[in-house]
Amino acid sequence: MLKATAVSGARFSPTKFREGYAVGGVDDFLMRVAATLSTLESGNTTGPRGSALVTPDEVANHRFMTTRVRDGYDVIEVDDFLDAIVDTLSVYIARAQRGEPLVQDSDGTPGPDATDAPGIASPSTSPEKAAAKTSPASTAGSGTGGDQPGSAMATQDFLRDLQYQRALLSGSARESLVFHGSDGREFAPVRIERTPTGIVVHIT
Repeated sequence: MLKATAVSGARFSPTKFREGYAVGGVDDFLMRVAATLSTLESGNTTGPRGSALVTPDEVANHRFMTTRVRDGYDVIEVDDFLDAIVDTLSVYIARAQRGEPLVQDSDGTPGPDATDAPGIASPSTSPEKAAAKTSPASTAGSGTGGDQPGSAMATQDFLRDLQYQRALLSGSARESLVFHGSDGREFAPVRIERTPTGIVVHIT
């Protein structure tokens, strides 16, 4: 697995007078990837101030500007490196889906709070599974979230996780939100209301 330090310090063969990826575009994107890996290595699934993390699909589908006259990076080397990034992000996603710690001993020293992360879902995950850890009574006025019965996520945590899950889904699945009750029943949100004690999601 790639580390954030490996991404931020990545070096590629320079190109000139042959096609290569524009240096600035590659460097800027890899800075975002390094920030994402640094967040995941600390056991978190949302960046500072709720910023979104880079997803495997985003890496796989990213397109860089090419150049022939100005200095660039070797296309094949960069593409191979992006493949390794996709593989690393996919490992984190798989761990979260299995309820495993994001950071494991095989990666090196575990980071703080390296626990399972309900906010990550793979692009192929159904919207029902993506919402499986969300309480049907999403009265998120207080609490810090968790898997214990009756515990509620804080509004900010809920919105951050929802944003990241939605980014990883595609098509109409991104607009589908399903709540799973502890008894296995499914609920759909119909209205959101602000109350003196917090925000209430009405379900049916």
